[in-house]
Amino acid sequence: MSESRIDLSIIVLTTPGDLSWTKLVGDFSLLSTGSEIILVGSKPQSDLVESSAKKSDTADRTFWIFAPENRATQLNLALQKCKNRWIWILSPECRVSPRALVALEESVQKHPDSIHYFDLDLPAEAPPIARLNSLASWLRARLLGLPFGNQGICTSRETLEKTGAFDPNLNTNEDVAFIYQAKLKRIEIRPIALPLQVSNKKYSHEGWLNVTSQEFRESWKKTFPSYLSYLKKRWLD
Repeated sequence: MSESRIDLSIIVLTTPGDLSWTKLVGDFSLLSTGSEIILVGSKPQSDLVESSAKKSDTADRTFWIFAPENRATQLNLALQKCKNRWIWILSPECRVSPRALVALEESVQKHPDSIHYFDLDLPAEAPPIARLNSLASWLRARLLGLPFGNQGICTSRETLEKTGAFDPNLNTNEDVAFIYQAKLKRIEIRPIALPLQVSNKKYSHEGWLNVTSQEFRESWKKTFPSYLSYLKKRWLD
């Protein structure tokens, strides 16, 4: 595959002690020369950023931003630094294949006014039962039109401005609030035709049952009360 055809500003939120992003940065060798990678975290890791970016020849356009541990604040600070029209928000635990990059390009070029997201896929070594978790995220995104922030959301700067970006008053669920604001403004939420691979690490370390229980509780808190509020605003306000 040749170099990508669109310039992306990629935002990756990191957490202290988790170095998953060092592998992700190595996937960016096929980005256009106008693309950039912005890593955001509450602790500086400049040496690791430089060494990881050198593996993909993106050292001159990979940046580290220090920000407090509030995801909405981190995202908004990163957005201020983005120079390109297309903003792609990635989880540090995902991996970007050349095929995923092509699928993203095709989707944003055909539907430039939409918000785009990926379905999630686990590597072959993941326990078979963990596929149920990927299916659950697929159903939530398709039936409710509600992808979460770890699903590689990509959209234009103009769309972010329409929605007001991310609410810094929220300590959690900033991704859900953003999607609901977009839906209230009749912005299309569109799946990309290829899944994004995510790490199996949490299932290996914590076990499928523990991870699934945690994900279910989080999904319940993020989805259903907010969805009722969204329906009220859309149909009754």
